[in-house]
Amino acid sequence: MEDMLVASAPSVDTELIQKDEEKKALEAAICLLESGKLTDVQKRRFCLHFFQGLSTRQIAKLEGVHQRAVWDSLMWAEKKLKKIYEE
Repeated sequence: MEDMLVASAPSVDTELIQKDEEKKALEAAICLLESGKLTDVQKRRFCLHFFQGLSTRQIAKLEGVHQRAVWDSLMWAEKKLKKIYEE
């Protein structure tokens, strides 16, 4: 049983890599928000979804728009985020 617990625990290297990736993703998100590459609507929806954890359905209800409109905004923001992340 002890062997199973040890095998399922992530290694220190894995945890460090994950923390580094999370830090890099957060830095890319902040860079995107400050870059001016997002419209005001995209920026608002991006923050609500990725930082505050609201679903596309919750954002749509809050803004009085169709869920697809929110999803489209988030997809464009995500594409721009990936470009910054990969730089």
